[in-house]
Amino acid sequence: MEYIQFTQFRNNAKKFFDIIEKGKSFVIIRKGKPINLRLFFDTSALMKRYINETGSDKVDRLMDSAEMIVVSSVTYLESLSTVRRLLKENILDFEDYQTIRKNLKEDFKYFVVIKFDSEIETTAIDLIDQYQLKTLDSIQLASAIHNIDCDFVVSDARLIKAARRKGMKVVNPETPD
Repeated sequence: MEYIQFTQFRNNAKKFFDIIEKGKSFVIIRKGKPINLRLFFDTSALMKRYINETGSDKVDRLMDSAEMIVVSSVTYLESLSTVRRLLKENILDFEDYQTIRKNLKEDFKYFVVIKFDSEIETTAIDLIDQYQLKTLDSIQLASAIHNIDCDFVVSDARLIKAARRKGMKVVNPETPD
C-alpha cells in the first residue's frame, strides 16, 4: 500500500480517484498520521504479526498505522488453532507458543470483532457456492463484505481472488507496496 501526503492528494485528487477506481489503495498521511485507515484482517495475514514470515514487516506497518483493526469472530479460534499446529509441527517451541497465545489474547481486546450472525452465514453460504471457499474462509470474507468501509488484508491466494471478484479493496502483505 502506498503512502501519500494529504497535500499531494488534495492537489491531485482527480488523478488519485481514477487510480483508486482501478483498485489501488493509498494511505493518506496528514500531520504525520494516517487518515481513517480501517483494516479487516483475515487470519492468514494477522498471523504475520506474531510469526516472522514473508509479509510480517508490512503487517506491522499496517497495524501500527491503522485507526481500527477489524476481525471476524472466528479469527481468534482460527489463530489459536494455527499456533497449536505450528507447535505440534515443531515450528514453534513451547515458550514461543505461550508468548503468541498471550499476545493474541491481549491484542484482541483492541480489535473490533464482527459477530457471526444469520446475515454473515447467508453470505458465507453464497461464497462457498460461488468460489468453493473453505468454511472459515467464507466466514472471513462474508464478515469483511459486511464491513465495506475496511480494506481486506489477506494473504491466502484463493481468498484474495474471491475478494477481488466481490469488489473488495485487497491488501496482500506478501506483495510489495
